[in-house]
Amino acid sequence: MTTSFTNGPCRDTRKTAQDRLFYCNISITTSAVFSVSSLENSRRATLFLARGKIHSDLGQIEAAREDFRYALIAAAKGKQFLFPEVLRQPHVAQLFAVMKLEPENSVAYETWVEIVFDLACLDNRKTTLANGSFCAAR
Repeated sequence: MTTSFTNGPCRDTRKTAQDRLFYCNISITTSAVFSVSSLENSRRATLFLARGKIHSDLGQIEAAREDFRYALIAAAKGKQFLFPEVLRQPHVAQLFAVMKLEPENSVAYETWVEIVFDLACLDNRKTTLANGSFCAAR
């Protein structure tokens, strides 16, 4: 809906970070009115992800963390964030696909990984990956 009008400029890398942040803020604010459908929640999630990346580029790490957290929660549609089951949800998988394109040593990627770990380990479950339990190690 309305988010489509400002969503493009929010991710337009030809614009300055401040301009993209401005458009993301408008998009997120207007999308709040339309967030009743899962499609709008998915769009909101991608907007929060984009804004989080901008915040990390600007060195605003706490704001980036908050946006990444909101992105994941919106994509999970408010369901409990049980890892790795949550990755089966298409909107969550889409966010992971976008962040996989980020350089692993970038501030945005490192901040994203922190938030994923925080949410995945929130319930203190012993979640394992190929290299063992990452929740126990944190």
